[in-house]
Amino acid sequence: MSDDATQRIEYDPDTLKGLSDHVMVMTKMTLPQLQMISDRSENTTTPTKIFKWVEGTNVYNYAQSAHTWTEYTSKDEFKAKFKTLVENTTLSNDERAAQVEEFLLQEAISAGVVKEIKMTVPKNPNKWGKTLAPWYTDTCRAAKRDVAWAGREHGKGDERCKMATRAYFKACLEARLEFAA
Repeated sequence: MSDDATQRIEYDPDTLKGLSDHVMVMTKMTLPQLQMISDRSENTTTPTKIFKWVEGTNVYNYAQSAHTWTEYTSKDEFKAKFKTLVENTTLSNDERAAQVEEFLLQEAISAGVVKEIKMTVPKNPNKWGKTLAPWYTDTCRAAKRDVAWAGREHGKGDERCKMATRAYFKACLEARLEFAA
């Protein structure tokens, strides 16, 4: 491989005969900046809580939280507190940024436009996309907890667990349809 645009990749046409017109290339590069996944340290921290913007029930009222936040931040009391934090020169930039972030999150929670969600570490990393999806509402979360409880209490083959699973799928489907409306 080269950064020279005139250089071509050579291949044996007999090897690729009958295959698609795509050229197959395999290369191996050793870069000290990249680490193998197994070499990475286990100090990757998963957040114990996340903050999520309060979603609307459909496209028409999805901006309701934005309007509420605009009103809330236009108050003189909010502006004064924010200005005090930003202009505090006794703190380093990192400390000030952390305090501003915490202040904004707490104010957004008290305004009702952001909710704090306590996270558990999913065993399957594919679940992150679903649990952070905008249609995945509190109704879906509650139904998911009911499925987990029914599975622990009665076993996965029990009819009550199956009913809880159906209710979970129904709640999430309704949330998706409502979000798309």
